[in-house]
Amino acid sequence: MDREKQIASEILHRLTPSDRITLLAFDDVNEYALGSSPVAATSGAIDSAQTFVGKLYARGGTQLLSAVNAALATPLSGDMQRLFVFLTDGFITDEASILDALGKKTPQPQVLTFGCGNSLNRYFLEEAAAVGGGFATLLTSTDAMLPALDAAWARIETPQVNALRIDFGEMGAHDLVLPTSDRLYSGLPLVADGKYLHGGKQTVTLKGQRNGAAWSLVRDIDLAENSSLAWSVPKTWARAAIGRLETSEGTTTSNKDTIVKLSVAFQVLSQYTAFLATTGAPVEPDASLANAYKSTQVLEQSRRPSLARTSLLTLLRNGRLLVRWGQGEHVDRIRILDLTGSVVRTLTPGAGTLETSWDGRSDRGLRAIAGTYFVEIHSSNGLVRDRFTWIP
Repeated sequence: MDREKQIASEILHRLTPSDRITLLAFDDVNEYALGSSPVAATSGAIDSAQTFVGKLYARGGTQLLSAVNAALATPLSGDMQRLFVFLTDGFITDEASILDALGKKTPQPQVLTFGCGNSLNRYFLEEAAAVGGGFATLLTSTDAMLPALDAAWARIETPQVNALRIDFGEMGAHDLVLPTSDRLYSGLPLVADGKYLHGGKQTVTLKGQRNGAAWSLVRDIDLAENSSLAWSVPKTWARAAIGRLETSEGTTTSNKDTIVKLSVAFQVLSQYTAFLATTGAPVEPDASLANAYKSTQVLEQSRRPSLARTSLLTLLRNGRLLVRWGQGEHVDRIRILDLTGSVVRTLTPGAGTLETSWDGRSDRGLRAIAGTYFVEIHSSNGLVRDRFTWIP
């Protein structure tokens, strides 16, 4: 743990007498260097803390939950900005309980995590920082320490944007998965996942407070519309939504049903689901699709604004995917695609028809396996793509 002690020593060296500090070492037990209440970071206090760190050695497990609870119980020290810095080289366990403790603490703790080693629990270190509105600094055994620490310290000292709000303009943003913190650090990205009703050119505005003054940032973005290359984007949203639900349920299973539904619908893994890869072999020839779906509602649909006047409609009914269109519209081709973009079935409607259906079979006559698919409709008005879940 020599590198971890070097990081701790370097952090102590950067403190000034106007700062206040507590220092807690943990393994199977917790041990304070300067007492359980914050003290001024005078030269004497820093010397004592440096001596304490220098004498540390690996002597037990990595029981972080007890240390986190002890740190969170540290009395507040005036109106100073409060940072919790967690430094470990071990593989943390009991992540759910620790994240639950951080998430339930009010006011929200500002958590910075430092991990050093080749057996790090990256998920926990990054998620703990996210839940705590901070950031993670992760180093392998061969990474240079000082550049990483300099970058982290610069973020701490650089004025941050607080009370951050996002205005999504006219895109019709919904089902949002936003950062848990309203604080933004210099040089770090802001990631927000969600859905939108209107694509194309849109404007997003960030607003907040910096150095006690109002701050804003306006960016024009171009959102994809029916792009055949954007099939993986919904999965990104689903992973973010599932991750937030898993974190928010803590040590319970209160969000299990919602997580499972999202996992199955978007074909992404969760702690409650697993998927089996198959070769696409046909099911029994006499299998019936008559009761495959009771619902006739498509999960989602997105269209180009230029196609707003179309009457194209896709329904799941009686074990078939039914596609309908209105008078005056000409549909040239309908394709069913899997999530890799491969064509499962191509349908060519007859002249003068106003609907066609897919029976769940591929162009080779094989029954499609359960999963998420796209229906791609080429009409006289352009291209429309819908996503749907098929269960044979």
